Amino acid sequence: MLLIFIIAIGLSACKKHNVKPGGDGTSDTNPPLAITSLSVTSGPYNTPVTISGTGFDAVAANDKVYFNGKPATISSATKTTLTAVVPMGAGTGNVSVSVSSVNNGISVNGPVFNYVYTLTVSTVAGNGQQGDTNGPGAQASFNTPWGICTDAAGNLYVADYGNSLIRKIDAAGKVSDFAGARGVTGSKDGQGTAATFYGPYYIKTDASGNFFVTDLGNSLVRKITPQGMVTTFAGNKNGGFSLSPGLDYPRGIAIDASGSVYVAEGSSQIRKITAAGVATVYAGHYYQGTQDGYGPQASFGDLQGLAFDAKGNLYVADEIYSMIRKISPADTVSTFAGTGTNGSANGLGTAASFHGPYGLATDKDGNVYVADVVNNQIRRITPGGTVTTFAGTGVKGSADGPANSATFFGPIDLTVDANGNVYVVDQGNSLIRKISYQ
Repeated sequence: MLLIFIIAIGLSACKKHNVKPGGDGTSDTNPPLAITSLSVTSGPYNTPVTISGTGFDAVAANDKVYFNGKPATISSATKTTLTAVVPMGAGTGNVSVSVSSVNNGISVNGPVFNYVYTLTVSTVAGNGQQGDTNGPGAQASFNTPWGICTDAAGNLYVADYGNSLIRKIDAAGKVSDFAGARGVTGSKDGQGTAATFYGPYYIKTDASGNFFVTDLGNSLVRKITPQGMVTTFAGNKNGGFSLSPGLDYPRGIAIDASGSVYVAEGSSQIRKITAAGVATVYAGHYYQGTQDGYGPQASFGDLQGLAFDAKGNLYVADEIYSMIRKISPADTVSTFAGTGTNGSANGLGTAASFHGPYGLATDKDGNVYVADVVNNQIRRITPGGTVTTFAGTGVKGSADGPANSATFFGPIDLTVDANGNVYVVDQGNSLIRKISYQ
């Protein structure tokens, strides 16, 4: 009789504490932390993924989700599901979850998520307000930034037109003054911040790491060594049309493989200046037009950006006629893309249209990138002449994200680094933006 009583008490205790048969002592109200499935197993940045499993906390702040080790934002949580957004640049790897109150916060792995790299726009520097503040990218400010280039180490250099400064953005995104005196305009040569500029416009770098700046207000071309020494390369501060030394409101600039500098002038001409300082008219004459042909016999409208490709072709942005012109190494000018009227149509060569093209840049594959200012877009032209929209919806804005949904406001110039990343001076927003696969 006593034995039956003991067994009855034991069964009652098991029922009361709901111990799983043959289990580990874990109650049904506190199941083990585990991931059983993902709602989707591949996708790009910002894809929402519902993670099913057990042991989650219904308070999202107590849960952590990682994609290949990168933390994700949790938008909703229950004890059996977590919805998280794929973080940028996650890469392919396991999804893992940890809960602060379970297993001392140690994470458990789930299925592999295959990350799809997507062309994405992000902001590198600028707080969206005009100013001259240095410091970490998001805290820094610019005043009508114009030209941009990159050096071999991946640093960016911005011709800050409104501040008459050359600014440097390092690989960590920190902004500092590289050349030019704060609050002073002028044409003084000298070391770094002892020198002065008056409305620096476009900037390019040569194979030796020297920088060349069109100093618009002074009608000069300035040279800056990698160490920051500023000298006057060409011009006489008085402007003019003579071959030497006067320059007529220099704008776009490019450097060829031999070190000769090419300058787009307000006189609708392109001047070539050798390393020795000898200047000649390379293409164009005083009368505006769209005539193709031999360099000095061809005509242009309002010239802006210049860029060479690896084959020695020089591309020219003609703002007034909304065309991209091409000058071959044999000095022959042709119309590479654009109808000659304003528009935003994609297509082949002269079937495509632009509206106010300014800055140009090329990549190692020979693609040409165009800052299409009025369209608020970045356009790309293949070596064969096919024009597509590379980034931007065309609507004014400053939204980051996938390139086909991101927005710009008056992108004025751009540059391409050794890894194929495109950096854009988003002038209307006073921002420096980056377009890359992330």
